Amino acid sequence: MHRWMQFVKDLLEAAGGVGGLEGGSTKATPSLPPGYDLLLPFPEARRDSRFSVTLTGAPPPKEDDRIGQVVWQFFNYTQEMQAAESLGSVLWMTGNMPWDFYFDLARHCYDEVRHSKLAETRLEGLGHHVTDFPCSVAAYAWRQLVDPLRSYCALTYVIETGAFKYKHETYQKHLEAGDIESAEAVLFDITDETIHVGLGKSGCRRCSSLVATMERWTISWMSAGSWSSNTRSIRCNARRPRVSDLATYAVD
Repeated sequence: MHRWMQFVKDLLEAAGGVGGLEGGSTKATPSLPPGYDLLLPFPEARRDSRFSVTLTGAPPPKEDDRIGQVVWQFFNYTQEMQAAESLGSVLWMTGNMPWDFYFDLARHCYDEVRHSKLAETRLEGLGHHVTDFPCSVAAYAWRQLVDPLRSYCALTYVIETGAFKYKHETYQKHLEAGDIESAEAVLFDITDETIHVGLGKSGCRRCSSLVATMERWTISWMSAGSWSSNTRSIRCNARRPRVSDLATYAVD
C-alpha cells in the first residue's frame, strides 16, 4: 500500500498537482512499483474469491415481501461498483478532452464507489454481507464493448436517467413504512444521480449525433413500461440497443 501511495504522490507532483496548475515541476513521470504491470482497461470486472460472480441479476422478491424488497434494492445498489469501474475505464481510455470532462468523471466515479459503500453499510444493518449474494458483472462487460464516450453516454443518458422512476417510488414506500434509514439512502442516491445525468449531458454534447441517438433510446425505454431492475438498470419491453446500432458518430 505504501508503494502505491508514494507512486500516486510522485505522479501528482510530476503532473503539477491535483489540478495540474502547479507549473514548474521538473520531476519525471514515476515508474510503477516493482512487480506490477498495468493491464488496463480490464475487459471484465474483477472480483476476489469471496464473491460468486454471475452475468445475471437476482430476481426481485414479491411485492408484499417488504424486507426482501429492501434487501434486494440495497444489494443492487452495491452493484454500482460496476458504474465506478466503467467510469474508471472511460477516464483511462479517453484522450484529448477538456480538463472539466476528466474532473467531472472523477467526481462521478467517486460517487458511485460511495453509493456502493452506503449500500453495503445498509445491508449490514439488515443482517447481511455483500458477499452473501451473487455479484453481477454484466453491466460493466457490455459497456466495455463500445467506445468510452458512448459507454459514458449510455450510463448517464439511458441507465441513470431510466432509474429515477423506480427510485422515487421506493423512496415513498420507505417513508410510508417508517424506514427512514432506507429513505435517506435512496434520496442521497437520487440527488447524486441527478447531478450525474447533468454531467453526462454536458460531456456527451461533444458528440451531437450520439446524443440524439441516446435521447431516442431513453424515450423508447421509458415509454414502453414493464419496469424491472434485474441487472441493476431499469429495463422495459422496448428493444435494447445493440452494439451494431452504434454506427460511427462524428465528434463535434
